Amino acid sequence: MALLASDSLSDNLLALLGKLLNKAVAVSQVLKKIASLSNKQRVNWLEKLAILAGLRPAELPALLQQEQNMPISIELEKIHYL
Repeated sequence: MALLASDSLSDNLLALLGKLLNKAVAVSQVLKKIASLSNKQRVNWLEKLAILAGLRPAELPALLQQEQNMPISIELEKIHYL
């Protein structure tokens, strides 16, 4: 998918909402990009990812499992708009 191959994280996050052959690999790719960012940017993009995960609640556990391997963590329960 072109959105997943894009250099833009916005495009990558949108790709996660679509149909993908292997969503786990796609999530891993996006999280690797996010992990390479500065702390402030990383938190910002993880919050955006958490919002999108709320749009696909059946996939949230897989995203949370991936997020545990990130160098920082956020508590999704504390994000009021989910």
